[in-house]
Amino acid sequence: MRITQKIIHGEIQAELFKSMSRLQTISEEMASGKRIRRPSDDPLQTVKALSLRRNRDQFEAFLRNADDALSWLRFSDSALEGIENLISRAREIAIDQANAIYDQKIRANVAAEVRNILSQMLNLANSSFNGRYIFAGSATTSVPFSEEEGGFVYRGNSEELLREIGPGDIVPVNAILSDKMVNVLNEIKGLEEALSENDVEGIRGKIGALEDGLDRILEARADVGARSARVEMTKNFLLDQKTEMARLLSETEDADIADVITRFAQEQNAYRIALEVAARIIQPSLIDFLR
Repeated sequence: MRITQKIIHGEIQAELFKSMSRLQTISEEMASGKRIRRPSDDPLQTVKALSLRRNRDQFEAFLRNADDALSWLRFSDSALEGIENLISRAREIAIDQANAIYDQKIRANVAAEVRNILSQMLNLANSSFNGRYIFAGSATTSVPFSEEEGGFVYRGNSEELLREIGPGDIVPVNAILSDKMVNVLNEIKGLEEALSENDVEGIRGKIGALEDGLDRILEARADVGARSARVEMTKNFLLDQKTEMARLLSETEDADIADVITRFAQEQNAYRIALEVAARIIQPSLIDFLR
């Protein structure tokens, strides 16, 4: 087969275009900082990157749930702490006022303090977080505790609010007080009435009930605290996993900038040499056209 000038020109043009294409590819890699910009760049690594992205997105969803769970639990614990302190104060008053040295006038004045304690207790029992009542079970849009003619009542339910903080790891974020809170509210109401009526035996009768109510609230706080610790530990694990996913994803699809710059310089130099060689072989007019 005879090698004509036309064939030589064609081969040179093809090689120059290939070199230009490689330069363009490396330039895109340098500009984007990504080794994989489209699936065709590396199909196998693209599949791996997609899997890592799915895992990362899942961990981020679990992290959002964990943050939400911690917010609920911490807010609940704060409200329960306030309730605990109020019950403790009511118990102290009952113990003190059960002493026979106090008269009706003093007890009537102390009854006003208990009435204030009761009002604060009701407000805490009806605490809301982001517009949702935290002690209402799943009925978070309805006021859970209210006072009626026969005493305090609960209008929530006993359903748990659940958050998935890991694959199959589901944690309840609300504390169900219902009967516990109704009982203690009614006992404090009874203490107020006994003080107002100067009923020493009635006052003494409330001490044990308030101690029992305090124990129930302490149990609820301990449960909330245990769940908070569990969620916090899971959150730290998720943060570590998210960091590891980011590292693996970077290794999979990010470009090694130092290597890219080296390859660009090498390809640029090769292209320049190819042009110089072509200039000696083909007609100047064609070289001018290619430039």
